[in-house]
Amino acid sequence: HAAQVGVAGSSAGANLATMAARRVDVPLSVAVLFYPMLDPTLGTPSHEEHADAPLLTRADLDWFWRLYRDDGAIPVDDPLLSPLPDVGGEPSSLADSPSTVVVTAGCDPLRDDGARYADALAAARVAVDHRHYPGAPHGFLSLADAVPAAADAWDDLAAAVLARR
Repeated sequence: HAAQVGVAGSSAGANLATMAARRVDVPLSVAVLFYPMLDPTLGTPSHEEHADAPLLTRADLDWFWRLYRDDGAIPVDDPLLSPLPDVGGEPSSLADSPSTVVVTAGCDPLRDDGARYADALAAARVAVDHRHYPGAPHGFLSLADAVPAAADAWDDLAAAVLARR
C-alpha cells in the first residue's frame, strides 16, 4: 500500500507543519499539532487571559510573530501566515487538510489558536481529534520525564495518531 506521510510540529513548528501540509504535492495521512501558534493578531481571550503564563507569554508571541512577519512587512491577514479562516486563511482550502490531531493546553496563550483550528477543520468535514488538557501550560509535553500527567498525555496522543493510520 502507499507510504504514509505526515507532518507534526509544536508551537511555531506546528504553524510551519500546518502551512507546509497545505502546499505539498503528496497526500498526507496525518498532521499532529501540539499547541499550534496560528493567530498573528493575538486577539483571542487566551492571548489575554494567559498573557503572563509561565512558559510562554504574549510578549514572546508578539516577538515571534514580528520575526515571522519580517518585522511587520507581511500583513497579519496574509494567507501564508495562518490557515484560520477568520485571520487570512481560505475556508475552502481546509477541506483538503489531512486527518489532524490538535493538542491544546488550558493555561496556554495559544489555547484558542488550536481550538479554533480544530473547529474550522471539523466544519470543513476533516477528521480532527482535538485533545485538550485543561490544567496544562504551553510546552507541557516536554515535561514527560518529570510530570506523570504529561507522560500519560503522550500515551493518549500516540493512540490518537495510531488510530488515524
